Amino acid sequence: MQQSVLANTLNNREMKEKLCEERDFEYIFETYYKRVYNYIYYRINCKCSAEDLTSQVFEKVMIKIDTYSEKKSPFETWLFSIARNIVNDYFRSLKRHKFFSLDSIKELISMER
Repeated sequence: MQQSVLANTLNNREMKEKLCEERDFEYIFETYYKRVYNYIYYRINCKCSAEDLTSQVFEKVMIKIDTYSEKKSPFETWLFSIARNIVNDYFRSLKRHKFFSLDSIKELISMER
């Protein structure tokens, strides 16, 4: 009986901590979403990609929040460094996947004949 009461107390404490973390993340998301989105959109100039990259930023924040240290830098600086790194990764991925227009391919084929 004592063990079940202790287990319930621990579960309640864990539930309260998780709820508190969710509220903290909700606050972070509501406070910084528009600024992060604008930061990314200004750099890549594509609404759909900016939305996707913004969601990646907040996903990474949610995963890495335990690594944040107030002693190293303010939270906003940490958040925008994540956003900057995600934008840089996006541009690197574009360099890897070079696209050719169909017109240029048609010209190459017609030149061979």
